[in-house]
Amino acid sequence: MIDTRDALLCSQGYIIEQSVIPEKICTDAVLCLNKNPDEFYTWKDTESIRFRNWVQNFLTHTYPVFNGYGAELQVFNRYTGGVQWWHDDNSATYGYPVTGPRRIFVCCYLTDTRNGGGALKIIPDSHLGGYKSMRTAMQKVYKNGIKIPQTHDYNGETRMQYPELFNNHPSEITLNVPAGSIIAVDERMIHRTEINTRPERRTMVLWWLHL
Repeated sequence: MIDTRDALLCSQGYIIEQSVIPEKICTDAVLCLNKNPDEFYTWKDTESIRFRNWVQNFLTHTYPVFNGYGAELQVFNRYTGGVQWWHDDNSATYGYPVTGPRRIFVCCYLTDTRNGGGALKIIPDSHLGGYKSMRTAMQKVYKNGIKIPQTHDYNGETRMQYPELFNNHPSEITLNVPAGSIIAVDERMIHRTEINTRPERRTMVLWWLHL
């Protein structure tokens, strides 16, 4: 039986749990992750196991519909700046066959994304279909060698060629959250990250699950 929270995720395409990760777990994780100068990498150490176990226990108790998908945690530890294009993470958009159950990406924010802290932006209901021109542009950019979901400072030519992937969208909403929050999003949702305008890094750990 799917409870009301699971039903919200299935219909709305995303859920937010604010300030649920204990402060000490967030602090310890940030200290660990900031030792690595890279912005994007796979997190594999003792601290990552502790962190993943906490998140998995929280999610499976709060949302019975969740199941584990992969053991690895991906780190998105952004410096100031950065430009990201609108995209989804659905294999079908990029011409690949869809196998297995629907995927959910879980964003665990260890720093505050409010007030220019690199928050997640989504286009509501885009997980239900539509936005064909945007998805066609996504496929073209991807086939030109720019892999998702990485962040790049794109040159002017790319911006001019695919403006719909870089401009603000009239339906977009920004999911501003305090440190310790979790946002889970349907892979078919069109999304991007706003520019981090703060001097400190925006630290987020991502984990894939499936329904």
